[in-house]
Amino acid sequence: WMTYGNFLNYPAYTQTPVICSQIPYSVILSNSYRTSPWVSSHLRTFYASLFKKIALQHLLYQGRFFPMGGDLASMFPMLEMAGKHSCFVKEILYLYNRENPLNDHKVSLALQSACYRFVTALPKYSPLTALDFTAPAENSSDLLLFSRDRPLQLYALLESIEAYASHYDTLFVLYKASTEEYERAYKQVFERFVHATPLKESSESGCDFRSLFLRALFQESQSKYVAFAVDDLILTDTIDFSEAISSLQAAKAYAFYLSNGKNLTTCYMQRRAQPLPPHVALNHSVFAWQFQQGESDWRYPHTLDLGLYRKAAIEKDLKNLSFHNPTTLESNWAKKSKRKRVGLFYENSKCVNLPLNLVIPSSNRNSNIYTPQELLTLFNQGLKLDITPLRQMKNISRHIDYTPQFIRR
Repeated sequence: WMTYGNFLNYPAYTQTPVICSQIPYSVILSNSYRTSPWVSSHLRTFYASLFKKIALQHLLYQGRFFPMGGDLASMFPMLEMAGKHSCFVKEILYLYNRENPLNDHKVSLALQSACYRFVTALPKYSPLTALDFTAPAENSSDLLLFSRDRPLQLYALLESIEAYASHYDTLFVLYKASTEEYERAYKQVFERFVHATPLKESSESGCDFRSLFLRALFQESQSKYVAFAVDDLILTDTIDFSEAISSLQAAKAYAFYLSNGKNLTTCYMQRRAQPLPPHVALNHSVFAWQFQQGESDWRYPHTLDLGLYRKAAIEKDLKNLSFHNPTTLESNWAKKSKRKRVGLFYENSKCVNLPLNLVIPSSNRNSNIYTPQELLTLFNQGLKLDITPLRQMKNISRHIDYTPQFIRR
């Protein structure tokens, strides 16, 4: 699956201090590459499918690709995964130019040493029994939305999903109506958006939200991925969930954050500026960052603002978590640290949150320009929130103060 080779230094045509040789079989059996003398040097070859099994987070140093020693960051995992499927090429195939002033040890021996220590301290990869040359076939996602006494806002969210989202499977709406009037309004919403699967929560406070949530997520949902969204969210640009999942799989990232983008410069909830964290480009439109390098909105891996997750990665945390509504779900989930993991985002955010009011007691900042009852009255008058002005909005924060326009449904 991979080879490593033999080289000579130029211009001396010697081989010191590194000595190239076959990796001892004892090292292969014990998987102790990171603590054994380094012998697997240039020239190296490997299957791309082997390299692609390395998690992106293990190729990053302080939020960016390794400035030095990046070859070790990839070679150690590949050697560990390849095990006995690696081969030493004895012939001299490479000249190492020691006269080059840009050699890592000449530029900064201290940084090179720091990168080496960082790589050798990373967790080992387990040997593979077989190398799969095919791309993962599972790239479907379900959507799970949350709504409480907000039929007008849910209508706007569903309308924006209808306009901008593609390649997702089942759309679940876990909702709660505190009165019959709200229930009748929700019925109109679901009659309009027949593809949505409503899951009604009991009117009693916190009675069955958790059980409904876990049942929907891990029993009724058949996809391996899920995206969460609260009802005051609006999609503002196209989202191909299949494409986003492919990026997640390629990077071995924790989640894709569709509410994040380079346009975010402010944290609405904390009323402060937030810098864009160190990040790397995966292609022309997808970027990655480590949570521990971020501030404010960029530091929290768990969100209900259109975070796309692999269900297997979050199942244990969620099943062991105590919560009774979306607010406590998000706040308690935030305490589960994944700081070293990697998140993905697009150049520009794909949605915006309009916190027009609160329906669950919380200290979260909100515009508070309409009461739930006032919005219900507008909905019963046949009106809806006009989502057209929000198209491709370059919002400076995940949440914004916004005065909506209402039009006929």
